[in-house]
Amino acid sequence: MVNLTVHIVAMSDKREDGYLSEAEVDEQIDLVKKIYKEQLGVTFNHTKAHNRWTINPAWGGSQIGETGQFFNPMKEALHVGDYRTLNVYFRHIPSYTDFGGMCTNPQSEAIKGVPIRNRTLLDGCVISDFTLNGSSHKYMNRGKTAIHEIGHWFGLFHPFQDDNKRHNDQNPDPCLEIDPDDHVKDTPKMKATQAMVGTCIIGSDTCPTSNKTDVDPIHNFMAYSNDDCLKEFTPGQASRIKEIWANYRVNATTSTFRD
Repeated sequence: MVNLTVHIVAMSDKREDGYLSEAEVDEQIDLVKKIYKEQLGVTFNHTKAHNRWTINPAWGGSQIGETGQFFNPMKEALHVGDYRTLNVYFRHIPSYTDFGGMCTNPQSEAIKGVPIRNRTLLDGCVISDFTLNGSSHKYMNRGKTAIHEIGHWFGLFHPFQDDNKRHNDQNPDPCLEIDPDDHVKDTPKMKATQAMVGTCIIGSDTCPTSNKTDVDPIHNFMAYSNDDCLKEFTPGQASRIKEIWANYRVNATTSTFRD
């Protein structure tokens, strides 16, 4: 069971400034719990007492930073628990940015240069407030962004992840067999293009093989399809989560506790 703390970080007590109601938070977290339990076997230790509201005008707006560094002061001030505790921060970010959120992978690049004692404080997921169910955003509007981003926290990558640059910087190609893409065997390889973001192109096959069933995994929660299209994780992803959890989070030496 994974400890979960939810932070609602708003610029004021108005909804347009990111102040979410308890009902909105409940609906979103209930969806996360349902999908993760049914498809990945992951359960969360979370009740309403684990929801925390904070108003700070400085912690909102369109500034993000290449590695999310503008979120760091907020995380350092609010983070609860250790490296095994998932901290989710719902924060106001304008919908025109199309920035749905971001999470730190276990031992991610974003925190490698940070002193060990501070890595836990910068760990967690930032989710934009416009991604909740019922949003007017054109493709992030059913609460699926949180499911996608939390997948990163557990160590899942995009099915179009391009790791081939380590083999051939001049011609990266996620379709090549030498490319480990997302390190999950039952998510077919695919290429990502800007034209595919927020779509649901049935039968798309950007990495064709002799196996005609290996079409692009557009319905996978770790893809960039629209929310109506996203609906599944795979057994391979469930196995990877368990492996990453055991190797990186359960016995982490970066723990910094805060109640």
